[in-house]
Amino acid sequence: MVKMRDAAYCNLKLLLIFLVIYGHLIEPRIWQSSGLMTQYRWIYLVHMPLFAFLTGLFLRTGEVCLRQWSQCFSLYLFLQTAAVFLGDGRVYPLTPYWHLWYLLSVSTWCLLGWLWFRFGRGNGLILLLTFIVIGCVVGYDPHIHREHSLSRTLAFFPYFFAGLLCHREIPWHKYRPLGLTCLLLTACVMLTEGRDIPTVFLYHAAPYGSLGNGAYFRMICYFTGFSLGLFLLSFVPTVRLPVSKAGVDTMGAYILHVPMVLWLRTKNIPWQWYLFLTAVFLYMIHKLTQWHRTLYGIKS
Repeated sequence: MVKMRDAAYCNLKLLLIFLVIYGHLIEPRIWQSSGLMTQYRWIYLVHMPLFAFLTGLFLRTGEVCLRQWSQCFSLYLFLQTAAVFLGDGRVYPLTPYWHLWYLLSVSTWCLLGWLWFRFGRGNGLILLLTFIVIGCVVGYDPHIHREHSLSRTLAFFPYFFAGLLCHREIPWHKYRPLGLTCLLLTACVMLTEGRDIPTVFLYHAAPYGSLGNGAYFRMICYFTGFSLGLFLLSFVPTVRLPVSKAGVDTMGAYILHVPMVLWLRTKNIPWQWYLFLTAVFLYMIHKLTQWHRTLYGIKS
C-alpha cells in the first residue's frame, strides 16, 4: 500500500466507490426508468476503467506489483471459496462471483506489471495501442468470457497499463480545458454512435456473439473511458475535504457492499434514497476501517 497519498486521489477514489455501490443499487430498476438508465450507462463508462487506471498508477516497482498480487489473489481465493460454498451450486469455482472479478483481474494485471518492470519499459505508447487493439479483438473469441475473468482482464488492461505509464505527480488540474473538451466529446459520441451500444456490453464480461460491430463499440468505450477519466482527474478537488480520508482505502467498501446491496434490492425504497444510503454505508465502513496515517492535500 502507498504510505503517503494526496487528497485528490482520495477524493477521486471515494467518488468512484460511491458510483460502484450506487450503480449496483439502481441496476434492477434501470429498465423501468430512462433517467436511471442514463445514469447507469455513464457510470459504467468510467468507474471501473478509472479504478483500473489508478491501480496501475500507484504501482511504481516490480516489488510493489508482487506484493499487491499476493494481497489481492489471497483475498480473491478466500472470498471466491466462501462464495462457492455459500452459493448452493449457483457459483462456479472458475467464474468469479459478481464483484470478485476485479480482485482476480487486478492479480493478473499485477503479474503483467511485474513483467513490465522486470523486462522492459520501452515503447510504452506502442504497447498501449497494441493492448487496445487486443482488447477490441478478443471479443470475437467465444471462449473468452466470464470464466477466470478473462474477458474483463483483457478489456480493462489498457487502462491499468496507462496508469503504469503515468506518474502520480502529474498536475491533472492543469488539464481542465482538455478535460472539459473530453466531456463534451463524450456526450456527443454517446448521443450518436454510443446510443446503439447495449447496456450489458459495458460490463465487457462476455464475447460479442452476434454483435458484428463489437470491436467498434469497444473502441468507443475506450475513447469514452479515457476521456471521462481525464475529465474526473482534472476536475476532482485537489484539497483535503472532510470526507477525503474515507477514500484512502476503498477495498473494504468494495468487498462488503454486496450484502447491503442485495438486501436493499429486496426493499421497495425510492431510488433517490440510494444516494443517502450509499453515503451512510461508506461512512460506516470508513469508521470501522479508517486509515490512521497522515493524509496530505495538494494545493490548487
